[in-house]
Amino acid sequence: MESVRFTNSGSQAGILALTIARAITGRNKVLTARHGYHGILMEFESGAFPGLMPQCEGSTFVGGFNDAESFERILSEHGDA
Repeated sequence: MESVRFTNSGSQAGILALTIARAITGRNKVLTARHGYHGILMEFESGAFPGLMPQCEGSTFVGGFNDAESFERILSEHGDA
């Protein structure tokens, strides 16, 4: 086989990636890019829209799209758990 497709959409791929990452690392936090497309999973969007999902506050963070410094800052502050 040259390739295998596990999902039908970007949303399914995002949910699967988040689930696998959490299962392997035991961590709950997620960092996304502002204005990036992450599918329809509300957990990904909650960092960009505070108050949208109060249960995700403190575990969903948003860095600037194409802004490595913002990602580095967020990871240095919250990347240990």
